[in-house]
Amino acid sequence: GLGAVSGRLVQLSASNIMIGRELVNEDDFRVLVALDSSEASYTALKILGALLDYASLDVTLMSVVELPWAKVSNGPLSGDDADMQELSEYQVQLEKELRRTTEAAVSRAQRHLERLQIPSTTIIEDGEPALELCSHAEEGGYDLIIAGATGVSDVKHALMGSVSLKLSWNAPCSVIIVRRAVG
Repeated sequence: GLGAVSGRLVQLSASNIMIGRELVNEDDFRVLVALDSSEASYTALKILGALLDYASLDVTLMSVVELPWAKVSNGPLSGDDADMQELSEYQVQLEKELRRTTEAAVSRAQRHLERLQIPSTTIIEDGEPALELCSHAEEGGYDLIIAGATGVSDVKHALMGSVSLKLSWNAPCSVIIVRRAVG
């Protein structure tokens, strides 16, 4: 984790922030780029070329489909069958749209890296983004996570915290939080 001052700095800074931790790999520098459909996420991807010598990078693009918090079920919810069927169909359509949006964001990022001649692998998971990213970073022995921060302060972020803040606190490796373009 971070100390109180570092944590507040990550939370309140309007600039890009790097939280440095010990390197995992001595030879190949492994980078996990956290993607979603935001422009902040794409800006974070662009920082690869601006800050790092990508000739020696092992890059993975990872996006996590955050499925809706409340699943429709036949459990304690009350309502007639037609209402439940309609809710269930809505749930399926919402999940399809979230996956389509996620796949489009990953494809866009991969095309950007291909133009720079940076090979990459891609991962799309379901779950809670910060948890999945931190777990994958630890399991994969990554040296750095790069994530964009939108600066959005909506109800969900107020209740659950932002992904970038959770990454800065919990990641097993260094983290760069990108709030604006470099250069």
